Amino acid sequence: MDGGWDLAGIILAIVKRPTNQQGFVVLARRGAVERTIGWLNRCRRLSKGFEQLVKNSQAMVYWASIQRMLRYLAPPCDQERPYSHKTVVLVH
Repeated sequence: MDGGWDLAGIILAIVKRPTNQQGFVVLARRGAVERTIGWLNRCRRLSKGFEQLVKNSQAMVYWASIQRMLRYLAPPCDQERPYSHKTVVLVH
């Protein structure tokens, strides 16, 4: 590839749909990419085109990612942690 991809050490792999595909088939890594973009689009500033400079857009992506990680690691006290084991209490 040409351009800055080699300098940045980025490998770009384009996943194409097979030519003989009929119906829905999950493509490799597409779900993870779409899920991440969906999480980032919850940040209003990223869902609109406000930024004039690329470095500002990049900083906002980092900021939104940090917010997401912090909410996952330390959710509000009144919110139940989605990854914790549930304890079952039996009442007779």
